[in-house]
Amino acid sequence: MKKIAIAGANGFIGQALLEKLSQSYHIIALSRSTSSHNSSDHIEWRNCDLYSMLDAEKGLQGVDYAIYLVHSMMPSARLTQGNFSDTDVVLADNFARAASKMGVKQVVYLGGIIPEETELSSHLKSRLEVEVTLSSYGVPLTAIRTAMIVGPGGSSFHMLEKLVRRLPMMICPQWTLSQTQPISLEDVIVAIQQVIGNRDFFDQNIELGGPDIFNYQRLLKLMAKALGKKRFLITVPLFTAKLSTLWVSLVTGTSRKLVAPLIQSLRHDMVAKDHPLKKQLKLPQVPF
Repeated sequence: MKKIAIAGANGFIGQALLEKLSQSYHIIALSRSTSSHNSSDHIEWRNCDLYSMLDAEKGLQGVDYAIYLVHSMMPSARLTQGNFSDTDVVLADNFARAASKMGVKQVVYLGGIIPEETELSSHLKSRLEVEVTLSSYGVPLTAIRTAMIVGPGGSSFHMLEKLVRRLPMMICPQWTLSQTQPISLEDVIVAIQQVIGNRDFFDQNIELGGPDIFNYQRLLKLMAKALGKKRFLITVPLFTAKLSTLWVSLVTGTSRKLVAPLIQSLRHDMVAKDHPLKKQLKLPQVPF
């Protein structure tokens, strides 16, 4: 069986990939702490701290393909004067160099849709920097870019769910009118399965979304309907990123350091651009 390493195997996307890919591949699940995991016939857990080049090389030893799901939304004590984007670049650089040295045939990276505006938010700018870094050492990169991924454990989706559950009335700033194209976890998993080892997708970036495109206010209303809640939305003609960060953090109980980059990104329309290779992907296209 071919070996696939998953960096970020503990996340909600990583866990779903472990279940699906272990039916066809031998999986190397990379994590800084593996004490709570047991290896099985087709899943091998390896301790891997990507701050360490040695760890990264050991983690990718004998690997055919690698999937990179690491996103550092919080500052790290390992970089006392750095922010989350500095951490992202350091980890991606170590991973890319190790992949090149260990002879990995392809890296698949799950990032964010990149709008065509010149001034990107720090969150999206970091995602693009990681993509560029991963492709810098000669290993073919397949970058799959998406907007919000809807599935069990997804942080962005659950923040919005908490807002709807806890606020009977919401004052909606300008960003709630931005267009978004959420995609189901199932569609993302199927897409990753289909690009692994497929040379047509080497050195390509492709943006994917679900069949529905709407603004965040529509998303909130659909969620309220699904939860059986009556919610009133009042639109104000301001972006107010700092104020939005404060109230989202307070209402959802999520750290402001995690919320702030996400809120800043919501000023962009997150709609997938066309790509000729999309026709090759046979996705379920699960509606929102």
